[in-house]
Amino acid sequence: MTAIEAVVKVLLIHPKIEALSFYVYAPRLNIKEVRGEPPFLKPLFHDPSRETFGLKWHDAAAGIKMQEIIINLNDEDLVIAVLSKVRIRESIFHIPMMDFSCSQSADNLETIQCFLQEIGQRGAILSSGRSYHFYGADLFSETEWPDFFGKCLLSGLVNERYVGHRLIDGCGILRLTACPLRPKTPIVVSILE
Repeated sequence: MTAIEAVVKVLLIHPKIEALSFYVYAPRLNIKEVRGEPPFLKPLFHDPSRETFGLKWHDAAAGIKMQEIIINLNDEDLVIAVLSKVRIRESIFHIPMMDFSCSQSADNLETIQCFLQEIGQRGAILSSGRSYHFYGADLFSETEWPDFFGKCLLSGLVNERYVGHRLIDGCGILRLTACPLRPKTPIVVSILE
């Protein structure tokens, strides 16, 4: 199952979600990949993740519109990412999303599974190429969402810069597609029920 299919599964669990937002961007080298620049300059850079386009629930849940948008994306250096923030009636909720920073291994995957189960999470863990992503099945309110991020940060398993950027933006975001810099399309490697 791909990341898009995992997101569709979350939508099918929550048919009251009105729409889903997406962000199109060109990935850059992260702080660990950049060599030679003064280390104090890169950490201060923040590129806001704003909605590029949205899809109504029925279009996003079918997955067809997302596939069409991906096919029509004419720049191979761009990727599509999904934003965690969703609306149900007049309230804002978040799909739990996390970018882990440990290398891929059976032991690390088991550690992530144990951690997520310990904090009461259901959902899908995906292999992202270098590490793992997580999409949760149970939505968070605006007040619950930072608590999830805090627990993840305290675990020592996550990308601290991801947490910082997401807190600044007020929503999670995870890549759904691949590009030359991030050549692996995230795929599900574990389901937590």
